[in-house]
Amino acid sequence: QPVPTAVQGTVNVKDVDQPARQPFAGLKSICYDDGVAQAFTDFDPVPAGKRLVIETVTVRTQAAAGQIWDVHMFVKTNGVPVAHTLALSTFQTLGDIDIRTATLPVRLYADAGSQVRVFGHRQYGTIGFAGVDVTLSGHYVNVP
Repeated sequence: QPVPTAVQGTVNVKDVDQPARQPFAGLKSICYDDGVAQAFTDFDPVPAGKRLVIETVTVRTQAAAGQIWDVHMFVKTNGVPVAHTLALSTFQTLGDIDIRTATLPVRLYADAGSQVRVFGHRQYGTIGFAGVDVTLSGHYVNVP
């Protein structure tokens, strides 16, 4: 038979990780000249003694109508380089420009000393100026 229990008095719950969390946000842009199909950008290196925990990625691409994007993000986690495809879900056409965007909830980790790299590739043409904007948000945690 189960024994009924009840909390007596006040209960305080403490997030023991909270003091170690240090907010992070960063924005990088990749600009493509006419005729250029692919390029990349790197975020600043993760500081020594820290691990970057990425919680949200926002991507915005623009190019001439009909050009399709592949956007990938690379992180090094526990010494292992891993790639993540960023799925662009929203589509809008403004005149002769196609804009694709996404805000993605993620949980990605980048090692101390490593750099988050974003790679963008436009397909079905390289006519005209194009660009990719990527915003990361999350926090650093201290690592021994």
